Amino acid sequence: RLIVGGNGHVSGRSSSERAAVEDLEAWTKEHFPGAERTHAWSAQDYRASDRVPFVGRMPRTSGRVFVATGYNKWGMTNAVAAALTLSAQILEGSMPWASALRNRGSLPKLMGGVRPNASVAYVLAKDWSQATLHALPAEDPPEGAGLVGRGPRGKPVAVSTVDGVTCRVSGVCAHLGGVVRWNDAERTWDCPLHGSRFAPDGTLLEGPATGDLGRE
Repeated sequence: RLIVGGNGHVSGRSSSERAAVEDLEAWTKEHFPGAERTHAWSAQDYRASDRVPFVGRMPRTSGRVFVATGYNKWGMTNAVAAALTLSAQILEGSMPWASALRNRGSLPKLMGGVRPNASVAYVLAKDWSQATLHALPAEDPPEGAGLVGRGPRGKPVAVSTVDGVTCRVSGVCAHLGGVVRWNDAERTWDCPLHGSRFAPDGTLLEGPATGDLGRE
C-alpha cells in the first residue's frame, strides 16, 4: 500500500480541489508506474499559532476539562505524546519533556494568531464584495458544479447541481458570516474563514458552525 499526500491548502481557499487530487494522482503514476488509486480523502489539520500542539487543562474550566488539539497533521505521533502528557497530569506523574505542550501564553506566541485572523478579515470582505456585485445567472450550474452570487434579496446565494438535483441555499456560513465556496472534489460548500462544511442542500457536515445553510 502506498500513501501519497500533498497539495495542502486552507479549507475553502483552493481554486479547484479536484485539480489538486488529479495532480497527486498524475504525480503518483509518473513516479510509481502501475499504482492504482483505491481511496482518496482530504482532512482538516488544525495547528496552534506556534505550531506546537496544545495539551492540558482547558482554560476557564476550573481544571476539570482536559484538551488535546492542534496536531498539525502529525496525529499518529502527537496523539500518543498527548495521551502520555494528559495521563501524567491527571495521575500527578512527571514527564519533563511534556512541558513544551502546555502552559503557553507569552505575548510573542499570542501574537502568532494575528496574521491568520487578519487573513480571515480580508477574505471575508473580498468574498462579500464579489458575491454582492455579481447577480446569479439565470441558468442552473452544470452537473457537479456550484456557484455563488447575489440573490433576489441582495445577499449571497449558493446554487449547485449534484446528481441532477439543483439546490439553492444561503451563501453565508452560519458560523461568522463567511461566504461559502464550492468544493468540486467533495461537492460540498466550504467556508474559507474557519473551515465549516455543508452538503449541497445546506446540511451541516462539519463545524465550527452549528447550524445548516438556510434554503433559498
